[in-house]
Amino acid sequence: MGALLEGAMAGSYATALVARAGLLRAGAASTQVWLRAAHRDTPRLRQAARAAYRRHAARLPWPTHRVLRLHQAFSVLPGAAVYTALTEHGGTSADATRTVHHALTVMARPRARLFRRLTATERGRRPFMRAAVVASPRLFPDPGWHAHWRDRSPGRVAFDMTRCYDLDMLRLLDAAAIAPAYCAVEDALYSHLHPQIRWHRTGTLATGSTRCDFCFTHQTPDTG
Repeated sequence: MGALLEGAMAGSYATALVARAGLLRAGAASTQVWLRAAHRDTPRLRQAARAAYRRHAARLPWPTHRVLRLHQAFSVLPGAAVYTALTEHGGTSADATRTVHHALTVMARPRARLFRRLTATERGRRPFMRAAVVASPRLFPDPGWHAHWRDRSPGRVAFDMTRCYDLDMLRLLDAAAIAPAYCAVEDALYSHLHPQIRWHRTGTLATGSTRCDFCFTHQTPDTG
């Protein structure tokens, strides 16, 4: 029985290693997408970004939660890698931060158009509000994020994030300067919804606030 258990554990460990290697390989390749979105895709920067990605990946603990693995492989590491590549090749921190911000904004445009179309009708606005309640804990799970819900009613979805996995990992990689660019993605996604869906936030952890206070309000002719 001990041998069987050890064999099963070894198999699980090997599978986990393969999964990690595959995700990180795909994540490293995705740095080219970021550079292309920012109009900075040159052979030199492409090679530098992939090299920085591999270095950064070696510094971060690999999460046990599957969703956090995706955040690390395709969000944290590519952004930090592009930032590092730019600063190592003559760019200032401010220039590299603007580049990451631009890349994230461009990559968010298809989702922003989708949300605009979805909220164009009342039949879409109601599911949008429900999805905000259901999807948020799945996309930003504990222990990476800590959410404190303030409202989950049909007309208002509000919660405070007091911990952010992306910010924590970027700090470990000395790339916290780009964290506000990640916050700006949400403004790009939600600032142009149908007028009856109001997106509101007063601050974020990355910009020095004690919380990210997310709030969606669904105003109908009945509620005003």
